[in-house]
Order: sequence, then C-alpha cells, then structure tokens
Amino acid sequence: MLPAGEYYIGDLCYVFSHPKWDELLAATNYLQNDDGVFQFGNILLACYGTAYGDGTYADNNLDVEIGVDSGTIGCMLLTDIEPEMLDRAKECGAIYTFTKPFKTYEEDGTIRFGNRWIDTDPEPEYEEDDWDEEEDDD
Repeated sequence: MLPAGEYYIGDLCYVFSHPKWDELLAATNYLQNDDGVFQFGNILLACYGTAYGDGTYADNNLDVEIGVDSGTIGCMLLTDIEPEMLDRAKECGAIYTFTKPFKTYEEDGTIRFGNRWIDTDPEPEYEEDDWDEEEDDD
C-alpha cells in the first residue's frame, strides 16, 4: 500500500537518471517482486511489467497516453523525483493526487494504482471455440 500524496504514474525510466535507473533495476531484481511495492533507498514506489512491453497505453480517467520504453509502468511520489526530471515526468506520464492510502496491483495486463488503471492488454481474449476449425487444420 502506498500513502496519500501527489504521484507520478508512468514509466519510471523517464524519472531516474541512467545510473539511478540501473541501480533500481539491480535492487529490485528487475522488478520481479510479489506485490509491486518496494523501497528504493528512501523512496517507496510500485512498478509492474506491461503485457506487451514498450508502447503507449491510456489511463482510465486522466485522458493521458503513457509512453513506455522499459516495459514497465510505475507510481511514485512526485516529491521523490529529482528536480531536473520533473518536467519530463509531466510530459511522459500522469500526475495524480491520491487523498488516502491506496493499493496497487497488476492482473491480466491491467496495472492498477488505487482508482486509476492502465490496461496494457486491450485486445479481447478469444476462447478456443472462437477460432474457425478450418483455420486450425492449415
């Protein structure tokens, strides 16, 4: 769970300098943790892999397209972003204020931060019966 506050939601590679980003990846074992929330130095953040890696994904309510170049989307307090990276954060992601602590998780390609979410697998899933049997015989 993350505390209330003003957050950046987007690809965290845009808000860390290259050496810091490399440290973050090493510290989190390439972001393969159980609940997506972890401590990096004094920074508490959440980060999840997208369903299809890099691309552009839409937020559910902010009418913002979030660009992804690291195959991940994260969430961290705006006050934890280095001042020289703030403009980039505003250009590349969404800024949202959470008024109370919130949960984060990823399920079936949808990354959720409280009442905000990004669907990184927007294509409909097909049931086995949806496929034409003739196509399977080719």
